[in-house]
Amino acid sequence: MMKGMIESGAKQGMSEGYAQFSEVLSQRFKVAELDDANSNKAKILASLQAHKEPSWRLIVRFLGNFTFIFSVIIGIYVIVHLHLSRPKVMNGLEYFGIDLPDSIGEVVVCAVLILQGQTILKVIKRFLNAWRQRGSDHGVKAHGDGWLLTVALIEGTGILSAGSSQPFDLYAVFTCNTKRKTSSIKFHTSDPKWNEIFEFDAMDDPPSRMDVAIHDSNQLDEAPIGHAEVNFLKSNLSDLMDIWVPLDGQCDPASNPKLHLRIFLNNSRGTEVVLNYLAKMGNEVGKKINLRSAQTNLAFRKLFNLPPEEFLIDDFTCHLKRKMPLQGRVFFSPRIIGFYSNIFGHKTKFFFLWEDVDDIQVIPPTLSIGSPSLMVILRKDRGSEAKHGAKATDHHGRLKFHFQSFVSFNDAHRYLSHLFVFEVQ
Repeated sequence: MMKGMIESGAKQGMSEGYAQFSEVLSQRFKVAELDDANSNKAKILASLQAHKEPSWRLIVRFLGNFTFIFSVIIGIYVIVHLHLSRPKVMNGLEYFGIDLPDSIGEVVVCAVLILQGQTILKVIKRFLNAWRQRGSDHGVKAHGDGWLLTVALIEGTGILSAGSSQPFDLYAVFTCNTKRKTSSIKFHTSDPKWNEIFEFDAMDDPPSRMDVAIHDSNQLDEAPIGHAEVNFLKSNLSDLMDIWVPLDGQCDPASNPKLHLRIFLNNSRGTEVVLNYLAKMGNEVGKKINLRSAQTNLAFRKLFNLPPEEFLIDDFTCHLKRKMPLQGRVFFSPRIIGFYSNIFGHKTKFFFLWEDVDDIQVIPPTLSIGSPSLMVILRKDRGSEAKHGAKATDHHGRLKFHFQSFVSFNDAHRYLSHLFVFEVQ
């Protein structure tokens, strides 16, 4: 028993020591595998061949069918007939130049012409819409220096409407930090093949999430037929290099709709990005912020299962107000607000993103609580995984988190308010 305890303790100590040693080395020296990773990224992206549909094929696809050609011929035939025919003398109820059908045959012909005219208008409308959206952001190079996000859209499968086998005219829209990238349109297919590459301009902070939406170019509204979310805090970057993302929304779940993506996120500034961020944040707060030790940052990431690029800015002792106040610590990092408590083995842990925060309010002190409190309100339908830590939900469906009994309320409020403005606004 003693031998097993000693061996397990030594193994855990060596693992943690190696992780800390690797992190310290990565902050002081350039990692040798970085070039290999970049070369692998370049090889993977170079192997993708996007096939852009020429304009003449788009014209043939929409205007080269029998219905459209027949309708155009009928229309030309009627116009020529009107040009060659002589005007008739008005009779019956034909007044003020109105020419009404004089037989059942003419009524039938008028109805056919109206239907053919509607068909022509619909086809032309679809063609103009497809022509307007035929371009894409594929191949547009990123600009700037910082966090560079590259997304390779490979293909999609099973993208069908529920209760219908009619295929869509599909295109994808990627949104990250208010920046959008749009793919080309793939017509009349449920299994589109794109092989397109999108590069987002450099960002000062690493992104928290990326929204993916699939649209049908035939729909007049902007509502997507399928959507998904890529959370960079819950996924390792190595796992995102080749991932299938399931789609939610109007797609038929029985067909298992999903997208095949390859996502690359790297920092072109190197290890100085952390120090630059802390210096900039210190100017906002009005207080110098020191870089936490490698051991502290490692423990913080292990506590909330965060990726290696996340680091701790500061933490404060406080109470989380629910039905019963819960003592713990609140943690601030560039992308999250986290809370952790361990009372006699009963652990409470959650975090939510800065970009999900809608408002921060200061609650005045009461007789029971002699110091002010902080109320953090999230956006509607956000932070559902942290719902167990929320005090209440308002009438707009927003979660409200109540933190009180800070040892130093002024410091906590200054950090929270400035980080909110710095990260969100």
